[in-house]
Amino acid sequence: MLTIAAGVQIPLQYGVFGTDFQFTVGVVLAVFVMVVLILAPIMELAPTRGVPLGRGVKVRIGIGWTLGGLYCLLSGFVVLMVTTTGLIELGTATTPPVDAIGSLPEGLSMTKTEASNCANDSDGTDCERTFYIAGKSGTPEQIAEQVRQHLTDTKGWTYTPERTSLGDSSTWSGSCRHQGWILDSYEACTWVKIKTDGRVTVVVSHKDID
Repeated sequence: MLTIAAGVQIPLQYGVFGTDFQFTVGVVLAVFVMVVLILAPIMELAPTRGVPLGRGVKVRIGIGWTLGGLYCLLSGFVVLMVTTTGLIELGTATTPPVDAIGSLPEGLSMTKTEASNCANDSDGTDCERTFYIAGKSGTPEQIAEQVRQHLTDTKGWTYTPERTSLGDSSTWSGSCRHQGWILDSYEACTWVKIKTDGRVTVVVSHKDID
């Protein structure tokens, strides 16, 4: 059981399974390991209750219980600190993954993606990734409409026109929402934009939750 827990923790901490539950599951696994270390010796000794144990066996049992107890104390302290910090800050924003907008429908393709450095301000951390979308046919407005419809159908985003920012000819803002598990929760926002050169882009932002 401990081997399985360790085998899951390693890829989990490297983000192999994504970041929406990375710290939350890490804390759950740490608690699971502590419970196993506490219960396993008790269950192991239960069948030998009333049976005399040799001095060497008692010493080994004592060492095992001591090391297990120290590990549980240290892990418990770390889990408490991580959980407390996580509940106060409600996660730390990370850069949206390259599959944040999913697979595009036929006729649309992603030409490139760019991730900017996470910015820190009074509201916390804000990480963005920009996806450049091309269509086999149609005007930029038609391609942008296809993209918005795709994200509405597959990701549940709803878009409304907003004031165009510098460098864009048209901008639509998607409603922000909370994503991620308890300790990994963050606010996700998205925009669909037509650049002044006609390119269509999707911007996905992950922000700390205040």
